[in-house]
Amino acid sequence: MNDSKRYLKKIRAILPVWGSYEKRFYKDIRSNVTEFCMAHPDYTYSDLEHEFTSPEEIVSHYLTSIDPDYLSRKLSFAKYVKATCTVLISAILIAFLIWNIVLYNARQEFINALPANEDTTIEIIE
Repeated sequence: MNDSKRYLKKIRAILPVWGSYEKRFYKDIRSNVTEFCMAHPDYTYSDLEHEFTSPEEIVSHYLTSIDPDYLSRKLSFAKYVKATCTVLISAILIAFLIWNIVLYNARQEFINALPANEDTTIEIIE
């Protein structure tokens, strides 16, 4: 079972986009691989590659068979999502850094406002 999981993970990792068509494609491949594994309990990874070809070839055939406009739209959308995530994470990190600088400066002002040394004299009254 580990070989089939590795084979399917490799296919999933190679797919550049993940939309409804890709989910259907992956589901079909997964069901075919599962049927093969049930029919041949002592299969190996090379058996899977021999039966279905390599994961790279499967994804390559899939990408050449789909509509180029669909693929370009999905890739550009993925690019915008990645850029947006990068900007948001950067903004959060910068805000965190600024907040820490403000807290550090406030702490330094508080420490400087405290008297450095206070002399207290205790006299004994008799």
